[in-house]
Amino acid sequence: MDSGQPCGTGGRSFHLNAFISPWWFWEDIIKLWLKVRNDPEQKKVFTNTVLGES
Repeated sequence: MDSGQPCGTGGRSFHLNAFISPWWFWEDIIKLWLKVRNDPEQKKVFTNTVLGES
């Protein structure tokens, strides 16, 4: 249950996806998605590593 109080050591963390990365081009992300979209395992890897989701 969330007490509304901050937790941890005061550090901040961020979840960023590849769309804002200077090392990824949107075209490459789209090509990779088209390659993996029909494979459930590869789609899961894409979601975790490229989209930054779980």
